[in-house]
Amino acid sequence: PPETLPSGTFARVFDAWFKASEFARPGLAATFFVGTILAFARRRWGIVAIACIVLANVLGAAWMMTPLDRFAVPLLPLMIIVAASALVRSPRAAGEMAIAPVTR
Repeated sequence: PPETLPSGTFARVFDAWFKASEFARPGLAATFFVGTILAFARRRWGIVAIACIVLANVLGAAWMMTPLDRFAVPLLPLMIIVAASALVRSPRAAGEMAIAPVTR
């Protein structure tokens, strides 16, 4: 019964964090997909590789027909990296090398 659940400060803080994360997840998912598409367009292959790891996990969990959150939670930091890459434009031009080639 709900009246037997903890109602202290920590429970209220946890509940607020939980509700905030549940509210933000659709936006994170949408930004993740935008970040994946932009990473392909910008040829940022490291970000594309991270996105492929996350997508493989999502498809694998869907294939197993297990919509449990425990499969997605460990990859939330990777999703945030891909989503943040959509919001940040690298100062380097597309195709420019980060490290100058060694010439002799």
